[in-house]
Amino acid sequence: MSESVENFMKAVYQQIYDYHEKASTSVIAEKLNISSSAVTDMSKKLSNKQLIIYEKYKNITLTPQGYEMALRIVRRHRLWELFLSTVFNLDMSQIHREAELLEHTTSDFLTDKLEEYLGHPYSDPHGDPIPDKNGNFHGEPAESTLLDVKPDRKYTIKRLNTRSENVLQFLNEYHFSVNKPVKLMQHIQPENAVLVKIDNTKIILNALIASCVLVVKAKK
Repeated sequence: MSESVENFMKAVYQQIYDYHEKASTSVIAEKLNISSSAVTDMSKKLSNKQLIIYEKYKNITLTPQGYEMALRIVRRHRLWELFLSTVFNLDMSQIHREAELLEHTTSDFLTDKLEEYLGHPYSDPHGDPIPDKNGNFHGEPAESTLLDVKPDRKYTIKRLNTRSENVLQFLNEYHFSVNKPVKLMQHIQPENAVLVKIDNTKIILNALIASCVLVVKAKK
């Protein structure tokens, strides 16, 4: 498959399964920085190949065959992100950019070797789950964001659910990382912001950034 097709399939997958939102033509167009007409053309093409289900004025969904294909792309991307972080110590904004290039030139054989080298990991440096070669996910899910949880409690960061370089750079600057403890001090209204404490530093996060930080309650 071409790079443009793989990017399209991954964008649909992420919108549905990572962000739990609808994969509309306009949303996919914005994410891929292409026109809505280009999304429509690609949707028709992939529908004919039985990779997606597309109907005019309705949201895009993946067929079982399309889901399997998208999962392979996601797997390659996340394994490369972990490799680049672990071996070259690149930060979160850098690994995403480089993994975007590598994912399209990696065979299934090399992907399996990469997974083996990394010790069959469950997640990448963002906390995004890495499917195994059979398409199964492992590890502890995190569905609550810092906007959703109760104040004056300690939590553990499990996922930084964003690919915005600006947001990732901000989180990196203040040392937000997976498996790190964070305390929610209070919700700030009406701004819909939160005050958190991390590494003994108090910082206010706006709704956009706070919604990207997924947590679980800290174990005592």
